[in-house]
Amino acid sequence: MQAKLVLSHAGVILQSYVLDKESVIIGRRDNCDVILDDPVVSSQHSRVFRIPSEYLDDHYDYYIEDLGSTNGTAVNGEKIRQPTQLKPGDNIKIGRHRMIFDGGEGIGHEETAILLPDDE
Repeated sequence: MQAKLVLSHAGVILQSYVLDKESVIIGRRDNCDVILDDPVVSSQHSRVFRIPSEYLDDHYDYYIEDLGSTNGTAVNGEKIRQPTQLKPGDNIKIGRHRMIFDGGEGIGHEETAILLPDDE
């Protein structure tokens, strides 16, 4: 399973962006990898990039950095000032948009519970 950013609102997944490149640009411009149509999002707002894990072959560590945006980028409620390593389940806020970082293990949105009636 590949790492991805999951854009959701009120618990409903709106879009999922697979992080299958070395670097993914998030912003308002059409040439961004993740386009967020929001006037408070800068044209090139943030960048998610990966580097090979020093501990596991064929695995990556993912980081996010703000690209000098006007309104900043927050991870788990804190504005970031430098590249910040992402951990599964981290909440990312860009403009009015919220995304969750899924490191490839799943974040629980896809799980479905089936309740079976009791046999009486």
